[in-house]
Amino acid sequence: MAGLCAVATARVVTAHPLHTTLTELRYDSGQRAVYAMIRVFVDDFGTAVSRHTGAKVAADHTVPAAAAFKYVASAFHVANRDGKHIPLNWCGERRMGEVLFVCVRAPAPRGLRGMAVRNSLMFDLFSDQVNIVKGTIDGRKRSLLFTRGDRFKRIS
Repeated sequence: MAGLCAVATARVVTAHPLHTTLTELRYDSGQRAVYAMIRVFVDDFGTAVSRHTGAKVAADHTVPAAAAFKYVASAFHVANRDGKHIPLNWCGERRMGEVLFVCVRAPAPRGLRGMAVRNSLMFDLFSDQVNIVKGTIDGRKRSLLFTRGDRFKRIS
């Protein structure tokens, strides 16, 4: 019976019952761009990308960068102060264990103030998905919480 408990405990430790992403926004005044570093669980992200794009998922749960960007660009949006959608550019990804950090950037000639974001990553995959977007404007930290059905939210 002790062996059965150890196996059940190990399964709980390796699973991640929390369905969330965390996005850190950073404004680069030299580049006049906003960078979004999106932290996702690699297995969930691979599944979402595959369902959205048809891309094959590797044994280590990774997907081609082009497919990853296509999925992110379909679910993570940035709008300027006037509400106009700003196209994203891919700036890479890196993996740390079971977590993947995906980077996208968008031009932001007037900074973050007044910009809006929408993050619906993996809402089609998990009914309990929650996405957090954090940024700093004029030294003040801001956090936005996105759940299924949310629209654009202003950063400031």
